Amino acid sequence: MTNKLSSIKIADPYAEAFFQLGLGLYITNDNPDIFYKLIFDIQDFLELLSETPELSSFLKNPLNSEILKKNILNKVLENKVSVHTINFLNLLIDKKRINSIESIGKRFLDKAYEFVCIKFVEVWSTIELTQKQQETIIHKINVILGPVFTEPYVQSSNIQLTLIVDKKILGGLIIKMGSKVIDLSLRSELQRLGKELNIAL
Repeated sequence: MTNKLSSIKIADPYAEAFFQLGLGLYITNDNPDIFYKLIFDIQDFLELLSETPELSSFLKNPLNSEILKKNILNKVLENKVSVHTINFLNLLIDKKRINSIESIGKRFLDKAYEFVCIKFVEVWSTIELTQKQQETIIHKINVILGPVFTEPYVQSSNIQLTLIVDKKILGGLIIKMGSKVIDLSLRSELQRLGKELNIAL
């Protein structure tokens, strides 16, 4: 628990700085695509580190020079991320915080997702859902969440579905939004019925 709090304490100032940079670019250029690009850059970079542990280990190794780390990063990310992202990663190398890039990146994404109102929702079902079924679920979730901001800036949250096929739930759906779970599965209904029958007996 202590290590987690320490990690958050280290990550938050850098994540907030990058977030504020994105907001500044967005406002100055009146172009949200610049801000979204930073989000996509960090998403892709964290995925790259996850898929190539050798790169992650190299960047975190204190025996490797800062110049070498920057050169490797520039080669790996050339023409793939914005100059703002490269500069931010180079800053983390200079400040000897590149070893915390996963926690910094995730903290930045949390802030960015909240700002652009992206909600990540997991949906379990026994079969693959059609596009129309997905759209229906998204609509219903938007109704549950309600509009964000206030007039005249009212808008719905952007719902990103992760679809999971699970035969164990028998039928229906299980929807998870962060720590909230909406259990509409047949298995859940049968379990509830079983409890009621036991009580009746």
